[in-house]
Amino acid sequence: MLWRAAVVLLVVPILRVHMSVREGYELYAGLGYYKFFPDWGNIKGLSWSEAHDVCHNDGGHLPIINSQAEFDLLYSIFKEEVAIPAFSPLGFHDFFLDGHFVTIYGQSLSETGYMVWGPPCDDPHKCGNDTSKAHCGVMSRFSPGLYVHRCDQLFGFFCEKELW
Repeated sequence: MLWRAAVVLLVVPILRVHMSVREGYELYAGLGYYKFFPDWGNIKGLSWSEAHDVCHNDGGHLPIINSQAEFDLLYSIFKEEVAIPAFSPLGFHDFFLDGHFVTIYGQSLSETGYMVWGPPCDDPHKCGNDTSKAHCGVMSRFSPGLYVHRCDQLFGFFCEKELW
């Protein structure tokens, strides 16, 4: 009887580690699990909605930035990826009401804990090329902060899985 209990205690932690490694997500202490897709097969990225679907089907979601530490982590990884497009999608948009940004779960962006727009974008719709079509949240690898961009742009992207 004592032998069986020892086997169970040893097997469970090994399976947990094996599953997270197999899925390709890396754990960043206190922040979450992240997986980066610099491209998708032979194409250089996916659109915002395609990236959203890949993350969802992988059991995760596009990153929702909740702190400066989380932004700094993703930004430091992303800015080193020089062979990909300049933007990476994040888990927010203004699909329902122009200028009213919500996360992919319907939470107001102001409630997430991080709402720092990239320079010079104190108003995110004043930045970018065609702001009438800019509705998807992104980060830039050239400048820190949040931006909005066209949703049909091709992106390299992160998926996030929560710690809980």
